[in-house]
Amino acid sequence: MILSKSFHPEDYNQLMVYVDSYKRLLARGVPAQVNHKHRAWEYAMALTYLGLRNSHKILDIGGGGSLFAPLAAKLGYDVTVIDGSRQARQIHAQNIQLGTDVKLINTHFNPNSIKLIKNLTGEQFDAIVAISVIEHVPDDQQFLYNMMDLGAPTIFLTTDFSEHGTPVSTDHLRTYTPHGLLNLATQDINWELYKNEEYWIHRGQFVYTYNFASVALCTN
Repeated sequence: MILSKSFHPEDYNQLMVYVDSYKRLLARGVPAQVNHKHRAWEYAMALTYLGLRNSHKILDIGGGGSLFAPLAAKLGYDVTVIDGSRQARQIHAQNIQLGTDVKLINTHFNPNSIKLIKNLTGEQFDAIVAISVIEHVPDDQQFLYNMMDLGAPTIFLTTDFSEHGTPVSTDHLRTYTPHGLLNLATQDINWELYKNEEYWIHRGQFVYTYNFASVALCTN
C-alpha cells in the first residue's frame, strides 16, 4: 500500500516519461474532459505502479471522460472503461476514430454491474484503476468492496486529500486526511501486503501546490 501526496526529485525522470506521453496525446486533440494540471502526474504514478506490478489488463472505473484510458492503451495496455455517463459515450466514439483502442462498458459501477463486467470481459483483470473517483461516491468502503469482488490482484486509486480534512472542492462528498485514507484501506479488509503505516510514503514537494494521494492496494 503506497500513499504519495507528491513526487520526489528522484522520481522525476521515471514519471516524466509518462508525462511526456500524456502531453503528446493532449496535443493530438484526443477528446477528454478538462484535465487538471496535476492529472498528468496521477496518471504517471498509476502507470509506473502498474508497470512494477506487471499488470496488463486494466479496468478503469469512472474514467470515460479522462485521458488515462487512451494513454494507457497507446502504451500497450488492454483497457476497459466502465462509466455510465453520456459524455463517456461521446468521448469514446471520438477516441475510437482516433485509434485509441479502449473498450467501454457504458453503465455505472455498482454491485449490480459486477456480473455484467465479468460476462463481457471474460478474463480477470490484472488491476483496477480509479482516478479521482472515490471522493465522489456515497459509500467509499462499499466502493472498495465492489472493486475487490472483481478479483484483481491490484487496485490503484487516487484522491484529493488535506492534512486536516479541509474541503478541496465543492463537488466532492468528502476530503480525506492521510490517517483517514489509512483507515479506509485497512478497515475490515484483509490486504495481504503493506498494512503497516510505515509503508505509507510522504515525501517531495507539492505538484502545482496541489495535494493528491496515490494509493496502491495489493492483495497478493
